[in-house]
Parts: sequence; structure tokens; C-alpha cells
Amino acid sequence: MPLLSPPSPPAPRNGSRRQLSRSRRRQSKRSAKRSWAELPLDALLSIFHKLDHADLMFGGASTACRSWRGATRQPELWHHIDMRGHSRLNRTARLAISLSAGQCEAFLGDVCVNNDLILFLAEQ
Repeated sequence: MPLLSPPSPPAPRNGSRRQLSRSRRRQSKRSAKRSWAELPLDALLSIFHKLDHADLMFGGASTACRSWRGATRQPELWHHIDMRGHSRLNRTARLAISLSAGQCEAFLGDVCVNNDLILFLAEQ
């Protein structure tokens, strides 16, 4: 059995050629997919500065894709670390301090902060 080719589109009427080109442009815009992984680093950092530090370490931002994980590891996100109200503070805080790569300028924590954590912060 011979293969049949799809029917050709009907010839455009006057004025419908413009509509056809508009619909093609709309389709091409829809079909052009954007990848969130390709966002520039400065845009990601601007967004991530607004997130909670624990969310950056353990939330969706660090697990979304490689580029986002790399962005959450940038030391400039970790200049001011706020760990108030987080459980397992010492373990989480140590990770956050390590991510600061020695650039931590301010650390906020609850009464759960112990001497070991303060010494670790001072050593970094």
C-alpha cells in the first residue's frame, strides 16, 4: 500500500495570510522552551538571597539542578547567616559556616548555640 502524504493546507483568502503569520509566531513562542538551569548566576544569587538559609541547603534550590546547586554554594550567599528557629542547629550551622568559605560576617542563632559551635565559627 503506498504511503499517503498529508493534505496541503487550503489557500489563504485575502487578509488571512496576516492571521496565519501571527499564529505561526505564537506557536514558535510557545514551542521555544526555556530552561531554568540557564539563568545567569547573578539572577540566581539575587533570588537565593531572599530564601532561608536552611532552604538553600536542604530545600528545592540545592536539589533542582547542578547549576542551582552550584549557585547555592557561592560564598557570597553566606556572609550573613541566620539560623534562628532551626532544629539541629549545630549541624546545620556548621554546614552554613563551611559554605561561607571564611567570609561569614554575621551569625544569628538561638539559645541552642553551644561553645563548640562558637569555636568552630571563630576558627573559620
